[in-house]
Amino acid sequence: MHWIRTPRCLRTSRGLLLPLSLSSGHPVLQRAAEARRDFWKLSRSVDRVGSWWIQSGLSKMNDADVGKQIQQMVRFILQEAEEKASEISVAAEEEFNIEKLQLVESEKRRIRQDYERKQKQVDVGRKIAYSTQLNAARIKLLQAQDGVVVEMKEDAGKGLLRVTKDANAYRKVLRGLVVQSLLRLREPSVVLRCREADRGHVESVLEAAKKEYAEKAKVNLPKILIDGKLRRRRACVAGWQDRVRQHAGCKDGDLFQAKAS
Repeated sequence: MHWIRTPRCLRTSRGLLLPLSLSSGHPVLQRAAEARRDFWKLSRSVDRVGSWWIQSGLSKMNDADVGKQIQQMVRFILQEAEEKASEISVAAEEEFNIEKLQLVESEKRRIRQDYERKQKQVDVGRKIAYSTQLNAARIKLLQAQDGVVVEMKEDAGKGLLRVTKDANAYRKVLRGLVVQSLLRLREPSVVLRCREADRGHVESVLEAAKKEYAEKAKVNLPKILIDGKLRRRRACVAGWQDRVRQHAGCKDGDLFQAKAS
């Protein structure tokens, strides 16, 4: 490897360019600049020594021998300088590769961190969108359920108004209501109160209702007493559902009422 001097940098035969302006900053470049200065100092010293030997006449060697000696010294100095420059060049290339690798790894880490951050943002956005859609679907489902319940109530009310016109169907409904009341009360003796207009229908289904209740509850036949203190009440079909839930106490307008005696 040979050093080529340029106005602002040192260039090796391998193409490595070492700027002189950076010699004060980087350690490798600083060593290269120092080696260059030492080389040129030695070269000037050799030139001065050779000139002094020739001019003083103290040397007994002729000019040819002096020239050979000087050339030998110059070759030795150049060889030492080349070896030193080669070491500096190898060290510079190694440090350059290390720093390049560190920069590449640093940029890779930064890119990975940016990607992870953006991926987290995307995941959070997806979760928010999914939660929003799920809540909207639940609201629609609840609204649909409410609509179906309201529609069923309206249909049931209309059906109850129609069922009173059919005696057989009406007695079947009364029987089911009596059985439901007995199952909810689970008492051996109850008092049944109904409309005066429905007393005949209730009495006709009372025995069948007792047997059905005894089979379902696995108990003896209950004692059911129809309240004799009946008053005329206006028909209130909607009150049937309330009577099944309440079991006791009768409001005006109810079709019938069962309570424990």
